[in-house]
Amino acid sequence: MSHPSADDRPRTPWLPLAAAGLLVPTVLAGLTLLWPGPQIEDGLARAAGESLATAGFTDATARLDGRDALVSGISTPDAQRAAGIVQGVTGVRVASARPSTDPAGESVAPPVAGEGGEPDPGTRRELDAAIDALLDATPITFEPNSPALTAQGAATVARMLELVAGAPGLHLQVDGFVAAGPGDGLLTAQELSDARAVRVRDTLAAGGIPVDHLTVRGLGEGREPVPDAAGRRVDITVR
Repeated sequence: MSHPSADDRPRTPWLPLAAAGLLVPTVLAGLTLLWPGPQIEDGLARAAGESLATAGFTDATARLDGRDALVSGISTPDAQRAAGIVQGVTGVRVASARPSTDPAGESVAPPVAGEGGEPDPGTRRELDAAIDALLDATPITFEPNSPALTAQGAATVARMLELVAGAPGLHLQVDGFVAAGPGDGLLTAQELSDARAVRVRDTLAAGGIPVDHLTVRGLGEGREPVPDAAGRRVDITVR
């Protein structure tokens, strides 16, 4: 009795099936990265809504397109501050605000810079409040005993640039601080706080803010010394 040769035996198509088993999950994973699922947007929207409500904006809503947020349901004077609060939510890439309409139904435009390029008082107040909200949520922090920004600190400076981009005539005060307690002895508290303020000034200037619109000063431990990471910071205010 003859036996079938190896060439006569039926072949199992396991190779194409195995290849498909590897390819399909890879393609699906790539699509997931390219197009964030609705659940990601819903999670960011919930977090943004909670942050707005905590800040007193109970009627405001945040709509997400991927990781970009649009805040609505707020008045013009609160627009910049509300956007800054949502900008501070972890996972949000950029936030903007669309003010509500006035009683006549016309869109309320945000304040613009006054004559000579200087921001008007309304713009200054809004930006100052938005900067405070951003720094409260994500302070500009530094590595211990160093003028090097942490990853969070660098990200906050980048957000700061986006925040003040609409007011080219703005002047900012940049104040550096150190944490309470002994350092490593390489720099004094004054020298280190100076260096941190200068680092942020240079980063803002590299991002397009005129250097003559930035004033720096080092304040050491400050009037109310703060220990640990919270004390290794730079504060920014509108002048």
